[in-house]
Amino acid sequence: LVTSAPAATLVQPGLPGPAGARPAPTNAYAVIDAGKSDVNGLRLVSAPGVDVPWRASFDEGVDDAAIARLRITLVRDPDIIGPRPVNGVISVGWPGVPDGFFTPQSQPVPSGGFVLRNVSFGDYRVTVAGLPAGAYLKSIRQGNRDVLRDGVSILGVVENPLENILGKNGGQLEGRVINRAKEPEGNVPVVLVPSNRTRRDLYQKKSTDVNGRFKFDGIMPGQYKVFSWEDVLTGAWQDQEFLRTYETRGVTVDVATRSPATAEVEVIPWSDAQ
Repeated sequence: LVTSAPAATLVQPGLPGPAGARPAPTNAYAVIDAGKSDVNGLRLVSAPGVDVPWRASFDEGVDDAAIARLRITLVRDPDIIGPRPVNGVISVGWPGVPDGFFTPQSQPVPSGGFVLRNVSFGDYRVTVAGLPAGAYLKSIRQGNRDVLRDGVSILGVVENPLENILGKNGGQLEGRVINRAKEPEGNVPVVLVPSNRTRRDLYQKKSTDVNGRFKFDGIMPGQYKVFSWEDVLTGAWQDQEFLRTYETRGVTVDVATRSPATAEVEVIPWSDAQ
């Protein structure tokens, strides 16, 4: 459940608020498993968002301009909040169910680094976009926490910054997709799946050209499998139960920095994916 509303200007008790101060937006969030029971006495306390500090650095040299262009998106975890319902009834004055992800405003701070403004409380997965061509995300840590594995919890004032480590020279993979007759398959999805399947950010998806060719770049060095389906539901390859069915149909590749890898992949027919 999520609720949001404008709050009174935040001031110390007993002191007048600053002239012309604007109300700070507040919200509340809770995960509820009601099952077959009624939910009674539920109480959500609305609170203002907090600033989340973050920094980033490349493992090979400094590129402040590239870092300033990064965009950090927070995704609710568990992601039970989705797109607004079609034909849903929205009460007057209520904006409806929010999206499960948002990209907070990011601002530099004089002491170095940046802050994400007005982040509401909750558990999140973190994604980073806007990387330079060929670059990749190596890790995100917050203190001793591996954010890409464990996510991040925003429960109050955040002191430890999100530390983003980036690689400048990611690997490349190119190849083609063929059918059982060894003919090229054009306009079919190709998916790059990492051996570390908890790293959702390492999955990549492309479509083949008219000659069945594809190319991935900005790949974190490591071992991957490449799959192709004639037709597949977007994101299904991140479901381990789904992927287990086709494990032997993928092509294993080892991707290294500055050393392009190649692969020829046989497309999985639509009839086999049913």
